[in-house]
Order: sequence, then structure tokens, then C-alpha cells
Amino acid sequence: MDRPPASTPGPRPAAPPFRAKGLVFLGAREFYESHLPGGCDAVRALLDADTVAFFDQRFLSGAWYDVMPILAISHAAARASATSHVRIVRDNAAWMAKRDLRGIYRLVVTMATIEMVVGRLPDLSLRYFDFGSADGKMVGDKLFESNRLGIPAPLADWFANAATGFIPVALECAGATNVRVRGSHHVADGHAHGVPLMRTKFHISWE
Repeated sequence: MDRPPASTPGPRPAAPPFRAKGLVFLGAREFYESHLPGGCDAVRALLDADTVAFFDQRFLSGAWYDVMPILAISHAAARASATSHVRIVRDNAAWMAKRDLRGIYRLVVTMATIEMVVGRLPDLSLRYFDFGSADGKMVGDKLFESNRLGIPAPLADWFANAATGFIPVALECAGATNVRVRGSHHVADGHAHGVPLMRTKFHISWE
């Protein structure tokens, strides 16, 4: 008996060029559910259908997903909570730092000095996001400078605000007090995948 010809698989969809781990989106959902009036439903009500479908998918904490929807999602969360986008991103990042540095990334701060922890932060950034690069060094007593390169320009402000929320919690876990994080103005850093890139320098000090 003749068999039907085997179907030829179509091309696989291209992977998103800029990605974040599922931890980022799981952390957003958990934070919104516990901190926003109306929880995630209030956020969904302000999103288009495609972004709702993305936000509601089953995220795996260690898998990679398109990072760009976090912008629409976090802006919707800010509107739902009647607060600024800066505040919601920073507060969400601080909450995630407490969760992850007591859980999946606890070894970053366990049995480490403040200087060791701050020196690990550039590499820690690359565990959440698969784009760009990062470096840093001590430039004075209790003063660290870190460069984050290759940030997609649309994400630059969101990224800087998230870092400003995350970093103080990380250093406080190591015993630092009065942690201050200041990001410089974004500077053009070339292009990738047709998207302009930015780099930002962070100045971190503590007592």
C-alpha cells in the first residue's frame, strides 16, 4: 500500500535575540499577585491579548524567554498599582533579590565579605539575562564601579531601575548598610539584531 509522503518540517522559529530567564517573569507574577491590588488580573486587564498569552505561559525558572514583553508588563503593573514605573520595577527587583539570594543564588552571599559579593554582581546579572557583558572593580574604600554593556536601548531604563532595586538587597545580605547605587547616563554601545545597544556605569557605595 502506498504511504503518504513524509511531511517536510518547516523552519524552526528564530530564538528571541534578547532573553531573560523564567525567574524574571515568575518573580514578576509572584510579586504582582502579593503586592498589587487585584494581583495579576489587574495587570492582565491592561495588556493586549498577545502579551497576556505570553505572561500566562508556563515559565521554567532556568529556561530563556524573550525579555522585551517585560516592558509592557511592568508598565501595566505600574498603572494597576497607581505608582510610577520606576518604583514598581525597583520594588519588584528588591523583592526578587530577597527571594533568589535566600534561595537559588544563596551561594553568592553565603560566607562572603561585602567586597566579594559586590564583585560577583556583574556575573550575577548574566545569570538572569543572556545579552551583553558586565565587569566591575573596586575604585576606592567601599566604592565599586560596574559596567553593564550591550543592553537593548528600549530596555535601558528598565534595566537600570531593576539594578538599583536589586543591588542594595544583595549587599545588605552580606552586612552592608546605607548602600547607595547611582547609574550614569546611558551611552551608545553599538547595535545587535538591528537594535541599538546601550551601556551604563553603576557607582555602588556602602558603609
